[in-house]
Amino acid sequence: MQYYEFIAVRGDTGALLPLAKITVFLAGTTTPASIFDSAGASLANPTTATISGLVGFAAANGVYDIQIASADGSYLAPKVHDLQLYDLTQLDAQVVAQSDRQCRSPILRQGRWLMGFLMSIALGWKWPGWAARLFGWGVPILAALAAVGAMIALIYHNGKTAGRTKAEVQAEKAHAETIAAARTDERRAQATVDAIGKHVAAADDKTNILVRTKIREMHDALDATPGPLTGNPRSAAPLDAGSVRDHLNTLIVDADRSADAADAER
Repeated sequence: MQYYEFIAVRGDTGALLPLAKITVFLAGTTTPASIFDSAGASLANPTTATISGLVGFAAANGVYDIQIASADGSYLAPKVHDLQLYDLTQLDAQVVAQSDRQCRSPILRQGRWLMGFLMSIALGWKWPGWAARLFGWGVPILAALAAVGAMIALIYHNGKTAGRTKAEVQAEKAHAETIAAARTDERRAQATVDAIGKHVAAADDKTNILVRTKIREMHDALDATPGPLTGNPRSAAPLDAGSVRDHLNTLIVDADRSADAADAER
């Protein structure tokens, strides 16, 4: 059972309600609840507030609704719903009782027996000496094996991580070297293409010069042929057609040979 106090006021203005009438109901009903004063004596329900609006009552653990009305009944405040009352001292007693019941349960009793059994084995109480010695040696050995296994697993994990990191670094290095070599080959190829272009251009220039030279020589050969004397068209020296043809053929052969040489240079 919990004792509860509050000040009765109007819900609209907050003004005090001296000598207000307070009715306590069981939650969700219109049934008046049994209420008591701080000493445990029964109170009338409805109960009356003091001249300053102070209200106090005690009720059994549970949920209640409260209705507040002015002393003359002209004002009715909104009902307060679901007021939870609970005596914390009783809660403490229930917790203690529940804990005591759990400590007396068969499962916990078996747990305590098992702990005692293990302690007796560890300390050699009530057991043969050889069993205690075996347990005394076995536990440290098992602990050492567990520690070694954990260390091996840690070393393996760290080594695996380091190996993966090293492989990634090597792969990145090889990739960078491959890219650098490819770029070097690209520059070399570009330089070769540029050189070939310059060589072809030079060969074309040589061919053009050679052709112009041979054409000039043929013109000079034709110009060197004697013409007729002035006023006497028949006085021209006879033209040796075979000699001119041979000379032209020689020039053509030289031009072809020079062109073939230029093509070979390309």
